[in-house]
Amino acid sequence: EERHVWSMLLRLERFDDALDKCKGLPEQRARVLAAHADWLFRKGRFVESARKFAEATSMPFEHVALRFLQGDHKAALLEFLRCRLASCDSDDKVTRALLGVWAVEISLAHLNDLRLAATSQKGRTALDTERTRLHELLKQCRDLDIHEPLYHLLQSHGWLDELTFFAEARRDFSTVILHHVSRRDYIAAIKKLADFQAAGAGEDLICRFAPVLFGAEPSDFVSLLLRPQAEKVDPLSVLPAVYQPAASKT
Repeated sequence: EERHVWSMLLRLERFDDALDKCKGLPEQRARVLAAHADWLFRKGRFVESARKFAEATSMPFEHVALRFLQGDHKAALLEFLRCRLASCDSDDKVTRALLGVWAVEISLAHLNDLRLAATSQKGRTALDTERTRLHELLKQCRDLDIHEPLYHLLQSHGWLDELTFFAEARRDFSTVILHHVSRRDYIAAIKKLADFQAAGAGEDLICRFAPVLFGAEPSDFVSLLLRPQAEKVDPLSVLPAVYQPAASKT
């Protein structure tokens, strides 16, 4: 009968055709997606398999993740997590937070592997592509309350540029400036302060970091203060940093 055509097509491994015959039949559709994902996995097409598993929401999440973990298929596991995160209800913040933290952790582990293998142009291209995808993932996570564990992961794995990228995406300007100051890259810190001023922020940061920035790069810091965007900065707040009276001779 017509309603059983999907089953026959599934046995013939004609998955797309079987899926077309499952319109309005959610249980049968789930079975076809799960079977297709499993077939792709057995064929060694792990990333494609991950995308299908992400669609097959009837499959237990832990079961799918464990299959990829046991085979050390980091790229496929990462794709599975990304797809599940993208399809997750925006109101389900707990699930999105868990998926986000785990996806970033797996992404960093995958990036570390790619960095070690980036000895050719092909390897460097693969590394750059994955870094771009990490940036996209971090932007997805910027509104979730998981910035502290993500900062820790990015720092512990040594991806400090990505840490500042994430902090800036969250408008956590203080962390960005603190990062540059801690690396004694004072010029970069001053340039970032100028950028943040142009975006309508930065006055409090100028006062906070004035002592160290003026002490390290007085000319550039004064140039920052003379910008029109700095007119709201309270001079009395900055004065202690830029004015140090000479010690008495008596």
